[in-house]
Amino acid sequence: MVLEADVTANDCCPLRLERREDVVDTSSRDFRDRRSPFLGSHGPASVFAMSPGEISRERLRERIRDRRPIRSDESIELIARGWAVRGRVPR
Repeated sequence: MVLEADVTANDCCPLRLERREDVVDTSSRDFRDRRSPFLGSHGPASVFAMSPGEISRERLRERIRDRRPIRSDESIELIARGWAVRGRVPR
């Protein structure tokens, strides 16, 4: 969905604003499938997830698992949303 609007900044410069919402299905087969990307060495989330000792990692795993909407077939349905905004000065 793209929303457009004309606005005026400082009463002198008209702007054309566009906003777009992106929706992506990020569902997983099960908790292991959801968690596996965080067990590698890519990005800050992986570093965080792997930095504590084994007992702390297990507690973190259980805490995250308890907060996920897990279905009876063990699948996890999650939808990611993001927004993009672009402003242009009309010619």
